[in-house]
Amino acid sequence: MHWNFRRCLSTVWIVGVCAWLGGCGGEGLLPQLTKSARLTGESEVALELRLALERTTGPVKVRFFGRPATAAGPDFHLVALPDTQYYSQNFTHIFRTQAGYIAAQRDALNIAAVLHLGDIVNRPTPLQMGFADEAVRVLESVPDLPFGLCVGNHDQSPHGHPAGTAAFNTWFGVERFATQSWYGGHFGDDNDNHFILFSSGGLDFIALFLEYDPTVNLDVVDWADAVLAAHPDRRAIVCTHHLLDPPVFGGDFSPQGRALYTRLREHENLFLMLGGHMCEANRRTLNHDGRIVHAVLSDYQCRPNGGDGWLRLLHFSPARNTIFVTTYSPTRDAWLVVSEHRFALPYDMGGDETPFAELGQIVLRPGQEGAVIWTGLEPGRAYEWYATADTGTTTSVGMLQQTVVKQGVHTLPVRLPVAP
Repeated sequence: MHWNFRRCLSTVWIVGVCAWLGGCGGEGLLPQLTKSARLTGESEVALELRLALERTTGPVKVRFFGRPATAAGPDFHLVALPDTQYYSQNFTHIFRTQAGYIAAQRDALNIAAVLHLGDIVNRPTPLQMGFADEAVRVLESVPDLPFGLCVGNHDQSPHGHPAGTAAFNTWFGVERFATQSWYGGHFGDDNDNHFILFSSGGLDFIALFLEYDPTVNLDVVDWADAVLAAHPDRRAIVCTHHLLDPPVFGGDFSPQGRALYTRLREHENLFLMLGGHMCEANRRTLNHDGRIVHAVLSDYQCRPNGGDGWLRLLHFSPARNTIFVTTYSPTRDAWLVVSEHRFALPYDMGGDETPFAELGQIVLRPGQEGAVIWTGLEPGRAYEWYATADTGTTTSVGMLQQTVVKQGVHTLPVRLPVAP
């Protein structure tokens, strides 16, 4: 059947009129909708897409988008943990809270892997390593959750010396990871440089974790080059502690970051590089012979409480060929909404280029909910949809959802995990 956007748009009903018109005396209640109130005809096939926003401070415009489902895999998230050093030293509850948030949200956000960007501790003392270990054990309690740990300069003793990783390997050595199915391997005899393998959204990935080394050990670079060459069918992410400088220091690659990018950019599967070390955010998009690599810096240690728990959520949407990046703190239960901390990266994941039709829009105030009814659908056919929430200053993008429709009207909640 040819997808008729005009027909789709002409048969969407807006429900929850109180929210749509801007509120009903502040009570935020919607009438219970019945099938007869929504549609006429028992043979109608429709989806009621319903959304509630509880964390807003003002009116939010919510837009719904849909289309027939494509072959792309489901949305998923990666979590990047930058510089937890002061948590391990002074604010141990914050590191544990971050790990607990990841564990609790593993299913809701479809978290595929956790990527620590280095400086796990401020000094690799038994006390600080023990506190870090408590947080890492929370991640290990989640069945089959891949994660990797970059060695930062503060994880080394003497500080900044690549050979000084005895404490790191005592606590986070090869033996701790070797039995995990997702652990890919390591360079040399220790876990200073290692990689993990994981799959999500119908895509296969490899992520390398490379030790902080301002002198740039070419043997490690050669090893990383060989690892990517041995996994050409996996989409590649490279994590190293000092990848990029922030704009205030020029915004360029560090010497190690430059060496890694220059060597590894020849691999067609490399698409993303992540780092921390320098406060606070930066990103570059590089084009090498038509191949795009995104390099991203995040590090919040200069903020109060050693970073206030800010972490990065990388929302991969294969059907939309986009990575939506947001910054969230589970200790503050808050989001950073300026463009340095919330942005979208285009990335080809094989998604269908068929555009989404806008199904309708509503305005919600705190405590209210609303919905659209999407009619004119074919029974037995799969459809996919998502919602966005616009506060006037920032827009949150929801996860893509799918279902196979049946006869009648079926109410489904719309997930929008990123609160405006």
